[in-house]
Amino acid sequence: MLSKFDWLRRCRDGAELLATLQYFSDDPEFDASQLEPGGPLSAIGNLCQRCRVYGPAKEKIKHTRYCRFCEKIIMRKTEAASKSSRAVVLWGNVNQISRRLRESEHSASLFGIFLHDDQHFLIMMHRQHLKQWLQDLVIYSGLSLKGLLQIFPSIGEYRNLHIGDYLTWAIHHEATFLMDQLRVRFYTDPHQVINPKKREQEGLLTYTISDFISMLDMAEVFRARLYPQQQKELFDLLNLKDPKEEQFYWGRFLGQLPQEAKDMLSAWKVRQWSHQQTEFFYQLIRYVILPQSN
Repeated sequence: MLSKFDWLRRCRDGAELLATLQYFSDDPEFDASQLEPGGPLSAIGNLCQRCRVYGPAKEKIKHTRYCRFCEKIIMRKTEAASKSSRAVVLWGNVNQISRRLRESEHSASLFGIFLHDDQHFLIMMHRQHLKQWLQDLVIYSGLSLKGLLQIFPSIGEYRNLHIGDYLTWAIHHEATFLMDQLRVRFYTDPHQVINPKKREQEGLLTYTISDFISMLDMAEVFRARLYPQQQKELFDLLNLKDPKEEQFYWGRFLGQLPQEAKDMLSAWKVRQWSHQQTEFFYQLIRYVILPQSN
């Protein structure tokens, strides 16, 4: 019999994961024992074509190749797809599930949440709500909350791997860290979850919670001070390989910026950023919303 967490790890893409989270939220008393086990695997075996554990539903419904549970997930998947394309997945391993986290089950800012046990939880949310959610978590939990939050984009099937595979690898990485403070591991690419060594060596993977929120603050300021076209021009400029060409275009670029934007770029020393740092920061700005002016 598959547990709720087994079902989550069997999801193939972000839309299925979100559909499953929402189904468990709508039906918290879900009991897999009501599903009928399928027959042995064979060319003519009577198995659900999705989970390959239970037998297809006997009712005359649209997807007769699937068990009752998989049928419901597939029916919900289309509606969940638009949300999942904008979502981020967060797997948490903490010393305790705080009251704030338990109350998050009813939060309108989250697409879905699953409390696995007293120390683990899974969340999907709009990626631009990430900063506010982390800030609220720190404010309400304080220094008492310790552990590791691993964040990666919601994706479809990737290099023959499924989102459930990335979740399993995230669980594997928990043993790497002591539970002495709250840390964030932020993966900009799903494959980094499986092979994080290169990103870790670059210093662009694991952060304290305060440092990570500060980086999101920087990304927010960046979006507020530079127009989208200027952001693109800066990215192209920072990736020029010829120093003389960069020096020439840098002066022209600064000439079109207001003083506050020039001061920002100077204070951050962006011209000294490595290519990897630049790529990482431009991924990060996708996770913040443009601040509203008063």
